[in-house]
Amino acid sequence: MHQSPWIISATLKQYAAGSSMDRHLHDRASLSLVVNGEYEENIRGRAKTHNSGHLVFCPADEPHAQRFSRDGALKVLVVPSAAALDYLGERLPLTSAPSACSVQLAGLGTRLSHELRHPDDFSPLVAEGLLLEMFGHFCRKQSHQESAAQWLRDVRDQLHAQTPVQPSLDALANTAGRHPVHLARSFKRAYGKTVGEYARELRVRHAAGLLRSTLMPIADIALACGFCDQAHLSHSFRIVYGCSPGRYREEQR
Repeated sequence: MHQSPWIISATLKQYAAGSSMDRHLHDRASLSLVVNGEYEENIRGRAKTHNSGHLVFCPADEPHAQRFSRDGALKVLVVPSAAALDYLGERLPLTSAPSACSVQLAGLGTRLSHELRHPDDFSPLVAEGLLLEMFGHFCRKQSHQESAAQWLRDVRDQLHAQTPVQPSLDALANTAGRHPVHLARSFKRAYGKTVGEYARELRVRHAAGLLRSTLMPIADIALACGFCDQAHLSHSFRIVYGCSPGRYREEQR
């Protein structure tokens, strides 16, 4: 990348299937944006699984270990500048090694990986813009997570756990012990989208995973992820990733 006041470096790193990294540390703080694949990270006595769309902050000199899935993982590794750390530190609890996940971050990961894999004269500028957008989404997502009540976070976690199945609003409200109208309004206020929109984006992410890891026809993936047909998937996919499922699959090969 060209010299930037925000980013020291941004690199693409592929991790082998089934590999692991023993407990280690880095002398610089870093951000890892997962493009595809999955891994488990152990840090500060807690284990957490990260996959596409997960953005993870690791403080400098913070011991951590990682174990990668049978599909391995592809990550964009970012070393932020001192100015970027100051900016993020004023808005995020960086010392707690925070992480966030969203379909917006998943889309940014895909676009960043393309710029880093196939650079041209304009890629440094495009990549810097995408990385700054990544910072913005990280701060916004953390703000939403901190402001949401525990019962809302439980509803969100239930949507993640049941993807690609989409529970009804009534079923979610019954589990949460809230009226459906109260749930709908509170969820949109906390997460910036309706329950249905959030669930649809999760199903799109699930479809993206199948596009990367299988040779299933796109029409079959659409049905497996709860879409009416391939056209329905393609429309939703463009909203989230900015491209068609076919183009996305080609770029991931």
